[in-house]
Amino acid sequence: MPYQDAPELRKQIPHAGEYGNTSTIVQSITLAAAAIGDVLRIAKIPSNSRLLDLEVINTASTALTTMTFGYENADGTGAVPAHFTAAKAISAASRIRADSVNAAPLTGSQDVFITGTLAGANIAVATTITVRVTYEHVGR
Repeated sequence: MPYQDAPELRKQIPHAGEYGNTSTIVQSITLAAAAIGDVLRIAKIPSNSRLLDLEVINTASTALTTMTFGYENADGTGAVPAHFTAAKAISAASRIRADSVNAAPLTGSQDVFITGTLAGANIAVATTITVRVTYEHVGR
């Protein structure tokens, strides 16, 4: 399964704002093409953080394209590709919220990548996927 990383993924973690221990990160990846099974690493959340909420905003993609949204530890272990959502259609522009059943707060002892796994159909048109993740730093 090939990875496609967002351009800013490995740079300093950008913050849209901090509210006490709670922070929000907004990160995007734009794809011209991607294949079924590709994993997009869209954002990186620092270790010892509790992920509270995930929202995905996408532009229209290829017909029948779906994605699941989850996470993977930065060392490549512990991947849960559908933690936040089951397969969601991204063929039309949309806003997707984390499923309440799947999205219990998650606390990691190491950095975590927010991932999107492509299914349904290959991406064949320029598509932008933006995630907004709210998390709380809980310490060591």
